[in-house]
Amino acid sequence: MHRRGAIPLLLLAPVLLFGQLSDNAVTVTASPTVSPTPDQVVFSLSVQASVDTSLDAVVGALAGIGITAANLTGFSSPPPAIFAGPAQPASGSQPGAQLVWNFQLIAPLSKVNQTVATLTSLQQTLPQNQSGLSLSFSLTGTQVATPPACNPADLISAARAQAQIIANAAGLNAGALLAMSTQSGGPVCSLTARFALGLMFAPADQHTITITASRSTTLQPDQAVLALTVSSTITATQDNVAAALAQAGISGATLTGVNSTPAGVLPVFSSAPSSAVQPLLQWSFTLTVPVAKAGDTVALLLAAEQSLAKSNGGFSLTFFVKGLAVSQALRNSQTCPDPGLVSDANTTAQTLATAAGVSVGPILSLASPQTAASAGAVLAGQFSSVSNFLLGITAANSCTLTVQYQMMP
Repeated sequence: MHRRGAIPLLLLAPVLLFGQLSDNAVTVTASPTVSPTPDQVVFSLSVQASVDTSLDAVVGALAGIGITAANLTGFSSPPPAIFAGPAQPASGSQPGAQLVWNFQLIAPLSKVNQTVATLTSLQQTLPQNQSGLSLSFSLTGTQVATPPACNPADLISAARAQAQIIANAAGLNAGALLAMSTQSGGPVCSLTARFALGLMFAPADQHTITITASRSTTLQPDQAVLALTVSSTITATQDNVAAALAQAGISGATLTGVNSTPAGVLPVFSSAPSSAVQPLLQWSFTLTVPVAKAGDTVALLLAAEQSLAKSNGGFSLTFFVKGLAVSQALRNSQTCPDPGLVSDANTTAQTLATAAGVSVGPILSLASPQTAASAGAVLAGQFSSVSNFLLGITAANSCTLTVQYQMMP
């Protein structure tokens, strides 16, 4: 067992980036290959509830196990057999209409048995309190809570050793350390170092420490995105389709495309003989609504689905849950912490300099912070008129700032 924070040199397997010999320097990147031991388990929770049940009510029922709205990973609609029943007015929910809310629960690996017992107990008690909720769960994986600390001095030693191997191949020696670069925002576990070949002396301004500092803010998706498909006769226009949707109580849908279906091609789940099927147009729309109104929207679409089918206007509607999204307004509300990024860079630069036996000099350059949005993958499927599966997403705003310092002897 090795002391925490010190990574043996033999366990460092650097990735090599060959420098150009013409600039009399060699550049290598060193990083440890030891994988930390997972210490957390990840559970996926699914709560089935009536479309009339709000997200707040679902979260409230799970509050005892530490679930909040921030744990939401997605939602979906079960297959249409659940929705069997007479058509309802667009303002009301259809009897039996359900939504499945998906959450993620993270627990210590040492308490996996205790967590399973707690979830099993909640699974049994939820139906007994007449809440109309039912719970299912599964253990989906493990993860590391906190990455282990890395020793920058070991990284520098590993980088020099690898630089010397490359230099030897060219009949030269790896000399003075010219530059170092890494990222902040966690332990320094990857380092790119540039060494002089032989006795080359570089100007002072080429002795640098470059730090790319970053901070991320996780954004809870606040919008639900649904995909709608309206089938019409081949002679229908966009105005006709828009009017049909409006009459069914649907507004705010954005047209994303239209395509034709040849004669004799049966729509999914149609029992009509192929000879009776006429050419159709299929109009694709996207409807974005607040997550808090997801249940109301699904109820509205279910009612509209049946309303259009009974209207004899030649229109039919199908839809599925496409995913979750973060609104632009929420993204715009996040600002980059410029002073915090500079402070992070200063701290990391000082750590590297101490490990290398040098000092941090003045700042030579600053790259303007940028905000980059990122999101997890979305998987959606359609067995029928509503979605049957959704893996929700989380999004993050990542602010970065690159600071270059002069490296002093």
